[in-house]
Order: sequence, then structure tokens, then C-alpha cells
Amino acid sequence: MLFSFYSNVFAVDAATFSDFSSNFNNSSINTITVQNDITLDLVNQRTNTISIFGATGNERLTLNASFLRFKSDWNDDLYVIISSLTFSQGSNGSIELSGDGIGAHNFQLNSLVFIGNVSGSNGGAVYLHTQTQSPLPSDFFSLNSSVFTSNSALSGGALYMASNYSQNSISFTITTGSFSQNKALAGNGGAISNEVGGGNTDNSFSISGIFIGNHASDCGGAVYSCVGKDGKFPYGGTNVYNLKGHFKGNGATNSGRAIYNYILKCI
Repeated sequence: MLFSFYSNVFAVDAATFSDFSSNFNNSSINTITVQNDITLDLVNQRTNTISIFGATGNERLTLNASFLRFKSDWNDDLYVIISSLTFSQGSNGSIELSGDGIGAHNFQLNSLVFIGNVSGSNGGAVYLHTQTQSPLPSDFFSLNSSVFTSNSALSGGALYMASNYSQNSISFTITTGSFSQNKALAGNGGAISNEVGGGNTDNSFSISGIFIGNHASDCGGAVYSCVGKDGKFPYGGTNVYNLKGHFKGNGATNSGRAIYNYILKCI
């Protein structure tokens, strides 16, 4: 059941900018249903649990300088579900998910469309970070049936994932995604950049999708993956990759026009 991990769920409809902003920042409201296209100028960070759904299918959130930021306190769990929305024209990216601390975290992004979002750092559409000291659930991050078009950032033109020094396994799944014309302007991963720092072990990554015309200024025109970021050795164990899809017309200035995979080994 979709809300099996929620208690005291409150639902509210958002049809205007003020509705969305006030409800997003209201800690007692866990579910927001977006009914109309909404332009967001300012949204603060949100902790703990929240679900955001498009009511009739792919309502547009035009973000301007805003973005949706979900960041847990060190001791808290963080659960986020976002479904059936279009995110466009964000100048700070669209969504940031920071599941740090000792809490349990679960992020689900379903049937989303990201068009023309830009970040001055990493993750043109989605930025994911975890530095947790507790075991993460299997597939703590899942991205399903989503479209990324013409997004850009320094690294990870569409999606940037960073996991650092947790001593726990990292597992994520991307299914039936479409990534086209995304760009890493000063780094790696024209569509997707995955960087796992030292400490993580027994990692599992599953990526499936269509990758067309993405470009990286360094490595990995479509997908870049690095285990052992910044020269920090993983503790050991097994890193499993399941990567399948259609790749066409992707490019990188240096290595890996489509895919670049690097694992630092302690010898």
C-alpha cells in the first residue's frame, strides 16, 4: 500500500502558488495534491514525510529561482513521494533530497517530467545526497517512468547522486527513464552522475532507460559512476551494476561517450 509507512496523513489540495507554498511548509500536512499549473518563487526546505501528486496528470510546476528541498534532521527519518508532475525552468535545479543522519530514508519519484532546469552546482533536475550512519532500506531511492529533457549542471546534467562515508550499502533503481539533451557543463555524467565516497560497501545500482544526445564536458556522456570518490577507498564488498537501455548520440570530451564506470580498489 502506498502510504504504509505513514501515520496521521493529512491531505490538502493546492491550486495556487500560495496554497502550495503554505502547505509545503506546514509540518502537519503530509500530502499535497496539485490541481493546476503553479509558478513557484520561493519554497523552503521540508523535513520528515511528504507526498506531492499531480491531480489530473503532469501539472506543471514552473520553479523560477525556487526548488523543493527535503532535508532530514540528524535523528529523523525522511520519506518523500512525488508523482505525476512536470518541473520546468528551475534555475537552482528542481528537487534536492538530503537523507543524512541516523534516520531511515525512502525517496520515490514517479512519472515526472523535467524540462530545461539548470543548476549552478550539480544535478540540473534532481540532487540526491546521503551520509547516513544507519542501514538504508533496499532501493532507498527509486526513479520510475520519468523524462529528463534539456537539463544542465556542472555534473549530472539531469541527476546527481552522492553517497559519502556511511559504512552502509547504497542501493538505487532507475526504471524506464528517458534522458535526452542533458548536459554536464564542467564535469561528469551528461544525464546521470553517481559518486560514492569511501566507506560504502556492497553497493547495488540498477539503471534502465533511453539515453539520446546527452553530453559531458569530462567523462560519461550519458552515465558516470565512481565508487571511491576523491581517492577514498571503499571498505570492501561487492559493487553490482545492472545497466541496460538504448544509447544514441551521447558524447564526452574525455572518456566514455556513453558510459564511464570507475571503482577505486585498495591493493
